[in-house]
Amino acid sequence: MDSENKEKQYTTEKECREHIASIKWANGFVCPVCHYNKAWVTNEVKYKCKNCRCKISVTSGTIFQNSHIPLPVWFRGIAYISSQTASVTVRDFQQVLGVKSIRTALNILNKIKEILTYPYLEKLNGTIELFKATVRINDKPCIVLIGAENKNNRIGRIRIQPIRRGMTNDIINFVENCIEPESILICREHLLNNATPLNDYTVLYKEDIRQRNKEFKSNGDIDKPYHFLRINSIENKLLNYCNRNNVQTILNDFCMSENLFKTKIPFDKIVELAVFPHKGKHN
Repeated sequence: MDSENKEKQYTTEKECREHIASIKWANGFVCPVCHYNKAWVTNEVKYKCKNCRCKISVTSGTIFQNSHIPLPVWFRGIAYISSQTASVTVRDFQQVLGVKSIRTALNILNKIKEILTYPYLEKLNGTIELFKATVRINDKPCIVLIGAENKNNRIGRIRIQPIRRGMTNDIINFVENCIEPESILICREHLLNNATPLNDYTVLYKEDIRQRNKEFKSNGDIDKPYHFLRINSIENKLLNYCNRNNVQTILNDFCMSENLFKTKIPFDKIVELAVFPHKGKHN
């Protein structure tokens, strides 16, 4: 079912709350106070535990908690975001939501973006180019390793991590933590220093690819030479972004903002993250 149909499916407060309850208590109701598994449904907002008589709101612990915005408006925003492949502007989002205040639209958009952090920091896959760059954070140089998916010669999702100078182990850890096995890694030969532990990956060196492109071109055999990514565009953005203290948090935030909307996340997945927002947060 596409996002538009999902939006039409949840047009009333009751429908939205019932859907939230079906996710929150997928295996049956459990009281958060006494852990009893039976309750009365007092209304479409709260459940009442049959053991300790505690009243539990369906939206408690979700991003919808204490919100005065109707749930169908939230669901409409989630459906819109799940359908997008380009950046969402606050003005467009406000129009989709149908709210009068742009501050309200921005608040909802930011809360949805926050829970999407984790999915946009999942491992990269496919053909990944690795680059080493130096940025300054609080006027101190910091060496970072950038991994970027090559999607038809365009930059796809990215991951960035600080590394220590000359520490090949840091690069190996980055690859294993941030890139799916069986991916193709493309980098300069000196970057890996002939590291051998990367047996689960195919490693190609830029120097070899350039030479192969030249040989194919001279023979007239090359139709689609490999085009390297313009990584300086990431570096330039990163240089303007790094102005706070926690290095990895900065890099994660930057990756999340760059990766947003490059991969669609289904409506149901976003609602699940809204119900369990801790799943969407990075360290």
